[in-house]
Amino acid sequence: MFEDKSNILDNNRILYMSGEITEQRAELIVSKLFQFECTNPTKDILLIIDSYGGSVDSFVAMHDTIRLLRCDVATCCIGKAMSCGQLLLISGQRGKRFITPNSRVMMHEFTLTSHGKLTDVDNTITETKRLQKLVWEDLHMKYTKLNKQKLRDLKSKDAFLNAKECLTVGFVDHIVSSASELYKNINV
Repeated sequence: MFEDKSNILDNNRILYMSGEITEQRAELIVSKLFQFECTNPTKDILLIIDSYGGSVDSFVAMHDTIRLLRCDVATCCIGKAMSCGQLLLISGQRGKRFITPNSRVMMHEFTLTSHGKLTDVDNTITETKRLQKLVWEDLHMKYTKLNKQKLRDLKSKDAFLNAKECLTVGFVDHIVSSASELYKNINV
C-alpha cells in the first residue's frame, strides 16, 4: 500500500526533486523553500536531486530562490543529476553539496528547437546565447573549479562524470555513503 511520506520530509526540511524539472515542480520546490525558511531561517534545507534535467527557466527560478534564502540549502545527488539537474546540484551552499558514490552527473550545451519567422528564430537564438552564458560561464565559474577551457571541453558533448570526477571539478564538496556522513555536515 502506498503511504504518503511528505510529512516526514517536511518535518525534516528535506525536498526531493526527481524526474523532469518542470514549471510545476519548480513551483512546488520554490514554495517549500520559502515555507521552510519562514519556519526556521537558521536551519539548513536538504534538496535531494535525482533528475534528467528539464526547463532552464524553471531551474533559474529554483536557483534564484536558493540564493535569496537566509538559510543554507544543501544539495545531494542520489542517482543522477543531468543537464539542469547538474546545475541545481552545484547551486547548493559551498561545503554542503553531496553525491553518493554510484551517482552520475551529466552536463551539456543547451538544446535549441525553434521555428517560425526568421526574426523570431533570431531572437530565440540571441536569448538562448544569453542564458547559456549565464548558466555555463557565470554559474560554473562561480560555483566550481572549472576554468573556461575545461568548461568548453565538457560542454562540447554530453559529458558524464562519476562521483570522484564531480568532486575533482568542484560540482560537489563531499562523497557520502551513509546518512551520518551527510548529516554531520549540515544543520537540520
